[in-house]
Parts: sequence; C-alpha cells; structure tokens
Amino acid sequence: MAKFRDSVRDFRSSQTFNDPSGELESERGLQPPNRATSSGRGRGYSRGRRGGIRGPRKAAEPTGDIKLRLNQATDAYVHENYIEARDILFEIVRINAETYQAWVTLSSIFIELGQMNQAVMSKMISCQLQPKNVKGWLECASFIFRETGERWKEYIPSIANCYSNVLRADVKCLEARLGKAHLYLEKENFAGAISEYKAILKISPHNLDIVRSLAEAFIDNHEVENAKQLFKDTFDHFKALPNDAEQPIGWNEVDAYVTLYAHQNDYDNGIKELKRLSRWLLGRREDEFWDKLTSDDREWDEDNSRRLEVPSFLVEKFPLSTYGVGLPLELRVKMGFYRLEMGHTEEAMVRVCLHYYN
Repeated sequence: MAKFRDSVRDFRSSQTFNDPSGELESERGLQPPNRATSSGRGRGYSRGRRGGIRGPRKAAEPTGDIKLRLNQATDAYVHENYIEARDILFEIVRINAETYQAWVTLSSIFIELGQMNQAVMSKMISCQLQPKNVKGWLECASFIFRETGERWKEYIPSIANCYSNVLRADVKCLEARLGKAHLYLEKENFAGAISEYKAILKISPHNLDIVRSLAEAFIDNHEVENAKQLFKDTFDHFKALPNDAEQPIGWNEVDAYVTLYAHQNDYDNGIKELKRLSRWLLGRREDEFWDKLTSDDREWDEDNSRRLEVPSFLVEKFPLSTYGVGLPLELRVKMGFYRLEMGHTEEAMVRVCLHYYN
C-alpha cells in the first residue's frame, strides 16, 4: 500500500499534457514506477550502440510467482472479494511495479470500491507501461469518460494526457485530435480547438463535419471572416467536381454560411450568396444573369409571373421546381428578413407572407 501511495504521488507530480496554451495543463503526466526520467537515464530505457536512447524497453515477462499471484487476484476479483484481490495486487506491484495486468485489474477493483481517483491513476499507469499502444490510450480516455459520469470534467487533464500520448505514437489519429478539440471547447479555449480542427482537415480535407465544427469554433473565437472563407473554399472545392459526382453539400451548409453575413450586418451580400449557392444546388448554376437583378427576389417566387418580365428568363429551360418551389421555406423566409433589415419592406413581405400562408 505504501508503494501504491508513492506511485500515486508520482502520478500527480509528473503528469504532462502538450497544451501550448496551458489551459488544460493542471496536472503533470504519469511516469510509471522504475521508468527513466525525461533525461532518458534509468533502467527502464535501453541505449543504442552509439549511446542514443531507443525509448522505453519492453517489460520483462512476469515470473512464475507473479503469474500465480495474478491468478489468485483474478479469482478473488471474480468472486467479488475486492479487498483481498487489491492486497494481492499491491504485493505484486511491490515486487515488480511494471506488471501491466496488475495495474489494469487494480483499476477495475478501485471502480468497484468507488475510489475513482485511484482507478484512473491505475489505468493510466498501465497505459504508460505500453506507451505506443494507441488503442490502449484511446480506451483509457473512453474509460475515464465512461466511469466518471457527470464528474468527467474533473479529469480533463488525465483525458488530455491520453490523447497527447496517442498523438505521440500516431500524429494522424483523428479520434485523438477530435477528443482534444472537444476538451478545448469545454475549457472555452477556442484557439486550441481551431488548431486541432485545422490539423484534422489536413489529414481529411473537406470533411464537412469538421468544416462545420471549425466554423463554429471560428465564430466563438470572433473570427467570422475566417468562418466565411472556410465555407467559400469548401463550396469552391465541391463546385469543381464533375457534375455527376456525389454532392455532399446541402442546405444546412448554405444556411450556416449565409447566416454569417447577418453576424456582420452584411445583408445585401448575404442575399447574393444565398441566391448563388441555391441556384447551384438546384441545378441552375449557369443562370448567372439573375445576379444582375438585385432590386428584388423574383427568381425565387413560386410562380413565373414576375420572372416572365425578365428577357433572359426561358420558361422551358428549367423546371419550376428549380426556382422558388425548390428553395427550402426557411431560406426564403431568411431572405425576407434580410430584406427587412435593408429596408426593402415590400419585397420582404413577399417572402415572409409566403411563410405564413404555407
């Protein structure tokens, strides 16, 4: 038990998390017992022929005595003799603190005993014994989320430590980067979340889920112009695809994008962008002559009566469903409210009244 208390103190004093902002770093990352210090010296590390540090050595195979005790502890655990199992495992880590299975089982026992801090520490010590095990670190983060319930925010430094260790082993792990972004958002460190989302987009370009999340983080960080540019670049990418390519862009992306113009009170350009993108999604991208008609929104009427007054409009060229009927009602109403903000009351009523009539 004294050995375990020493390990707990080591855990609290040495936990680290790679967070440039420092907002998630309130504990320092774990170094398991008998491992080397950060200088690379100690019996837990091996040296190359030229004296270079190779990294943590593989833990030795448990002796027969350790295996026997592990079996005894497992049997006690299965029979819900948790105190007995715990004491056996304490004796194992006293003999050899690098016994991976002992720490894993201790974590489960502490959960049963309601000792959450010790459970988390034991789980993380087991992961440090296999530092390059990406799956193990991800499972550890999931374990903390799952087992701590409503208290999970108290363990943000430990969860962050898990994700940082994953990224040290696999810098392209999307799950770990998403996890770190989530933690940053919880701490309202929007710059940190933005950094993680950008890193994900380098690995998975034009991922719309990440684009939406990054745009939200930009807005929360008062970077509306960057959010707008992000959407513009995304739209341009998908516009450049062949016409028969699957189109993942939908009305939600258009709605989110044009709403950004309202954040800046730029209603005129908001309406222009709404029309341009809606025309593209409805298959009338080439009908650019409508861009010259900015005084009203007759292009998006439900019938052709006002459109027939425009010389370039050809009734037969596109079906009626690609005009006002095809535009989601929410966007037609948004167009009306933007007109109201611009003082175009009469044109605004055409859209807003359609909302109530429908």
